[in-house]
Amino acid sequence: MNFGIYKMKKELIKNTTLLTLSNFLTRFVGLAFFIVLARMLSVENYGSFRYLLSLSLTYSILFTGFTVALTKYISETKNKKTRSEFFSNSLVITLILLFVTILLSFLLNENPLLLSLFLFASYIDFFYIGLIRGLLNYKKLTFFKLTENLIQFIIMLLAYLIYKEINFITAVIFFAFSGIISLLILELIRKSEIKFSLKFISKDKVKTLSKYALPVMLGAVGWELMFNLNAIFIKLLLNLEEVAFYSVGRTITQVFTFLPLAITTIMMPKVSQTKNKLKIVRYTKYAVIVNLVVSFLGLFILLIIGKQVINIAFGSAYLQAYNVLFYLSLGQIFIASYLIYGSVWQGLGKPIVPSLILLFACIINIVGNLILIPSHGIVGASISTAISSFIAFISSLSASISSVSFQDSYSAAEIRTAAGEPLTVITYSSKRFLALSTKSASSSLAFDMGNVCVIE
Repeated sequence: MNFGIYKMKKELIKNTTLLTLSNFLTRFVGLAFFIVLARMLSVENYGSFRYLLSLSLTYSILFTGFTVALTKYISETKNKKTRSEFFSNSLVITLILLFVTILLSFLLNENPLLLSLFLFASYIDFFYIGLIRGLLNYKKLTFFKLTENLIQFIIMLLAYLIYKEINFITAVIFFAFSGIISLLILELIRKSEIKFSLKFISKDKVKTLSKYALPVMLGAVGWELMFNLNAIFIKLLLNLEEVAFYSVGRTITQVFTFLPLAITTIMMPKVSQTKNKLKIVRYTKYAVIVNLVVSFLGLFILLIIGKQVINIAFGSAYLQAYNVLFYLSLGQIFIASYLIYGSVWQGLGKPIVPSLILLFACIINIVGNLILIPSHGIVGASISTAISSFIAFISSLSASISSVSFQDSYSAAEIRTAAGEPLTVITYSSKRFLALSTKSASSSLAFDMGNVCVIE
C-alpha cells in the first residue's frame, strides 16, 4: 500500500508541476491581455468589459454543473462507448441551456449581443475543459487555455502596436472566438477519442448527469455570488470606473490561483478513479499546506511591490486598485484552499458538501457587500470577500476533518498468538480490530467486540 501511495504521489506531483507551470504561463499571458486592453480602452469601457464578463459567468451557472458532471463520469470508466454516451448527453443538455442563457440575456440585459458573445466564450471554456479533465489529457489541459490566451494577447498587441487603440466591440469579438479557435487547433493536432451520436441520448444518462450537476450548480451559484456578483454590486452602488479599479486588483491577485488550480484540475478525476481513498488523504493535506505557505510568501512580496506592478502594468490611472490588493489576496488564498477540499468531495461523488459551504459563505458576502460597499467603496467589497472566503475555507476544513480523520489515524502492527499464528492489530481512530491469518484460512478474518467480518 505504501508503494501505491508513493507511486500515486509521484504521478500527482509530476502532473501538478506541469499544470502549475502551464497555469503560470496561461495566467501571465491572460494578465498581459488585460493590461494591453486596459491601456487601449477608456477606464469606463474597460469597466464595461469586465462587467459583461462577470455577468456572463453568472449566467453560465445554468450549464457549468453538467460540465463538472461530464468530468466525473467519463473519468470513472475507460469504456469508450460509455464515455461517448455521457459526452453526447452532456453536449445536448448544455447546448440547450446555452440557448436558454442567451434568451435570458436578450430579455434582461441592455447589451444582449455583446453578452451573448461572452456567454459563447464561457461555454466553450467550461465544456471543453470538463471534457479533457475527464479524459485526463494533461497535454490538452496544459495548452488549451494557454493557446486561447496567446491568441487574445497577440491580436490585442498587434492592434495596440499598429493602431494604439481598439474598438470596444472588436475587443469583445476577439475575446469571444479565441476559445473555439484554440479548441479546433488542439483537436486537429490530435482528436479526442470520444464520439457524439444522437442514438446515445437516454433518459437514464440525463438523470444521472442531472443528479450530480444540480448540487454543483448550487455551488456555482455560491461561487458567482462570492466573486463575480461583487462587480455587479459595485456597478449598481458606485460606478463603472470603480468596477475597473476593483477588476485590476482581482486580475493581479489571480496569481494566487496558479498552484491550487493545477491541483484541483487533477484531484477530482483522480479521486473518482481511485478505489482506495486512503491514497488521496495525505496528498490533500500536503497540497493545502504547501498552497498556504507559498501563497502567504507571495502576499508578502505583493504588498511590497504592488503599487509598482500596477503602475508599470496598467498605468497610473489604476493606482487605486492597490487599496484592495491585501484583502483580495487573502480572499484568493483562502478560497483556493477551499477549492482543493471541494475537488476531493466532488471526486467522492458528494458535490453537495462544498456547494452548501460556498452557498453559506456567499450569503455572508452578499450581506457584507450591501453593508460595506456604501461606506467603504471597493475596499469594503474586498473585505467582504476575504471574510466570506475564510469562512468557506474553515468550513471545508472542518467538514473534511470530521469525515476523513479516521484515515490519517490508520496503523497496523503484527503480533503472534501463543500457538505462533500471526495476528495483525489494525487501529482506526482508536477502534481496534484483530485480523487473524492462518495457512488454512481462505481469507483473513476481523474480530471486533466478538463480531466477525471478512476483510477483502
